[in-house]
Amino acid sequence: MTCTIKLDGSILTDTKPLTSLPTSSSPPLRRVPASPVQLRYLGAGTYFEPAGAAAALDTPSETSSTSAAGCAAPNFTPLPDKCGSPTCLVTFAGYQWWTEYNFFPPPTYFYNNNNAWAPKNVTVDAEGLHLFVQQRDLGGGLTWAAGEAATALNLDGSVADLGYGTYLVTAKVKTAASWSVLDPNVAFGAFTYERDRTGDANNPGRELDLAEISRWGRASGTPCRISPPSLCSGNAQFTVQNWDAQPDNLHRYTINAVDTITLVMRWTGANQPVTFSQYDGAYTLDTVGAATPANTWTTAPDQNPFVPSNGCQQFHLNLWMGDFTDASGGYNPPPNGVQEVVVTNFQYSR
Repeated sequence: MTCTIKLDGSILTDTKPLTSLPTSSSPPLRRVPASPVQLRYLGAGTYFEPAGAAAALDTPSETSSTSAAGCAAPNFTPLPDKCGSPTCLVTFAGYQWWTEYNFFPPPTYFYNNNNAWAPKNVTVDAEGLHLFVQQRDLGGGLTWAAGEAATALNLDGSVADLGYGTYLVTAKVKTAASWSVLDPNVAFGAFTYERDRTGDANNPGRELDLAEISRWGRASGTPCRISPPSLCSGNAQFTVQNWDAQPDNLHRYTINAVDTITLVMRWTGANQPVTFSQYDGAYTLDTVGAATPANTWTTAPDQNPFVPSNGCQQFHLNLWMGDFTDASGGYNPPPNGVQEVVVTNFQYSR
């Protein structure tokens, strides 16, 4: 059996509604676009109640409805009872992150890309921003669910406007001894994405994937059933979208047996090379310059058309279930128990 993984996260037209969720009290977030959106997966784990300055916000600050670039703030009110706060926002690393990105109007609700998504699978504490794959009740009983957080607001309540510049993410896997033995059924992502997809045809979602760390369901030592077969090599990838427009848009590599990594992306402009790097250990923008990356990749000139211009993209972090090969009933299979990743640092510099 061969399964083709759709890494751009298209919304499935044949969605599986969570029919027991209430409809009368949940105003639509926005119309589900017919074109693809990026999916986010939140998984199992221990729920950390946010505390102190890192706590989920009860209400948004005095917010500006648009950024200086004309980008609109999300609708923070669809189903706040699923988030634990009226705004579904958590504060981390100088930004307010929205945890309900994968809510859509009925009949889709929290279903997208073969995953259910639970806002409560994103939490913040003194250690950082935690992403889980774990079971949650989204209205129809316990189900395995994924989690995602996307930059929404600055600390002053203005719309976050992240574009060209340098991005840094430090992440630690909590439920495995190292990234090299991450459960094969889960994927950790760190990327830019614009839901309204106003970019050009080469990369309409303005998506650059600083990290897609997954074996896409293939356990080590088992036959490859994934298409393209290149996805069976390594355990991670850097990607420019559209990933399947040409083979070199997706660069697979292997993360060593370490539990903490730092990922850096340098995006200088439209139609310009992008450099991705992965470092073993924890670094900041101030210290990473003296370090040697374990893996690095700079896009080639023939990939410049796929490097997007700046728009209204947000920066996303997610943990989700990525084994499309063995999907059943419209859902990818769960991992072998609760999965947790903590992002201990996020930095952005123009």
